[in-house]
Amino acid sequence: RSSGLYVSPLLVLMLAAGIAFGYAAEILSYLAAVAMHELCHAAYAAKKGYTLSAFKLMPYGACLTGAFEGAPPADEIKLALVGPASNAVAAVATVALWWIAPETYFYTEIFAAANVFTALVNLVPVFPLDGGRALLAALSVKFRRARVYKGMRAAGLVFSLTLFGLAF
Repeated sequence: RSSGLYVSPLLVLMLAAGIAFGYAAEILSYLAAVAMHELCHAAYAAKKGYTLSAFKLMPYGACLTGAFEGAPPADEIKLALVGPASNAVAAVATVALWWIAPETYFYTEIFAAANVFTALVNLVPVFPLDGGRALLAALSVKFRRARVYKGMRAAGLVFSLTLFGLAF
């Protein structure tokens, strides 16, 4: 039950530039991997009866928004991990396809890499990535959620600044 799709105008511009410079296969592979990832989150949320309000595609990734407050930690963990799991399954299935039909390698190599990358990045235990959401839910069983959330936001900032510093 989703009521909206939001696509960032900056993302549209970035996609157009990428296609113009010859990266259409990479763009389509990553869009497919990210869309499948988010749709699996959406399917699990809908199965559990949570209301979704929007599916957002932005330059730095995608996300679902909705009413998940009060969800049991086990549901939160499963909801967070179903996206990366779908990417892992897609990557393994793509690699398995290479044994059955090796000629598909040329057409599917980027898709396999996109799924591996999407799964691994999302498993980083930094909020708001899926790994961070799962860790937040797990720690909230033992500690006050507000305190865990605050600590995870601070850790996410430190992690982001560290990556930014390493980029230089």
